[in-house]
Amino acid sequence: MPKDRVPHDHTIVPRAAIADVAADIPVFMTPAVARKHFGASERTLRRWASEGKIRGYRIAGTRSIRYRADEVLALLEPIPTVMDDPALNSGGPNA
Repeated sequence: MPKDRVPHDHTIVPRAAIADVAADIPVFMTPAVARKHFGASERTLRRWASEGKIRGYRIAGTRSIRYRADEVLALLEPIPTVMDDPALNSGGPNA
């Protein structure tokens, strides 16, 4: 997994800065909160947990499950574009 993420303006942002941006996200999230912040469905979260990609945490004596935000965030990766590779970006119609 890459150590840096590329935002819309294509500047490199260190992973530590992402943690600062995500400061308003709770450490443990319900599936509904995870869906809101990350766009991952409850079914996807359960699948990731069953595949061992993230851990689900159950509140003792209940059926409520929580997920750690940092584990979900670690699975999100930017989609590479032509703009990310200068070799592919040169020689286009605007060059």
